Amino acid sequence: MKVLIEQARLSLIATQFLTRLPIPRAFDAWLGWTPERLRASARYFPLIGISVGIVAATFFYVATMMFGAMLAAILTFALTALMTGAFHEDGFVDYADSFGATSRERALAIMKDSRIGTFGALAVVFLTAIKALALASLSPKLAVISLILAHGLGRSVACVLMRVLPYVRDESGKAKPLAEKMRPYELAIALSFAAVLLITAASLEISIVRVITVLFALVAFTWWFSLHLKRRLGGFTGDALGAAEQTSEMIVLLVFAAVVPTF
Repeated sequence: MKVLIEQARLSLIATQFLTRLPIPRAFDAWLGWTPERLRASARYFPLIGISVGIVAATFFYVATMMFGAMLAAILTFALTALMTGAFHEDGFVDYADSFGATSRERALAIMKDSRIGTFGALAVVFLTAIKALALASLSPKLAVISLILAHGLGRSVACVLMRVLPYVRDESGKAKPLAEKMRPYELAIALSFAAVLLITAASLEISIVRVITVLFALVAFTWWFSLHLKRRLGGFTGDALGAAEQTSEMIVLLVFAAVVPTF
């Protein structure tokens, strides 16, 4: 029972960290927030992503009944940004801004700067446009499945990076409490949520090619991005994790939007 209670605490701490969903203050003392518990809560990041995806998918499905698919898609991404406080989008923007840096030190300094530069502004516009266009092009069934997959798998990719790379940032970095590498069993728990997602998607009478392509595309991206981060920064930052999560979401939606065989 103590183990189950502790896991419930960790899942709520993960919810607090990744979203802006209100947790009653009465739970604060019970949660017993500590940096170690926040680090341990990372195993539930994909589960929180799945929850956000379910809300987004439900909203999109209902919104398409009242608006066109494109407006429904834009409103859906606005909703998820509100739910998460644009947490991942902020990291994506900061990391994109660092593309103009010529050194590791300069890149880290740019990511720490709260101002949005040209690279970041253009990147988030293109990111949102691509995701919205891809989502709007899907049938309601595929849109629902792809949104849940995108949010769940995006957080899974971030977990893998937290396992295979060291943390590189100063003491004020947003991911500082997550600086210690995920333990193997914690990553296994996180990836079990991804496995359930993929197996469920494959069983829902959609093209198995899509599911397999999503898996291989994200594995390839994770491998490439981990090498890129190791070479460029020496490890991961909170902004890099946000960039990985958002890019992974885009990849999932693009794969679903692509024309593939239906066997």
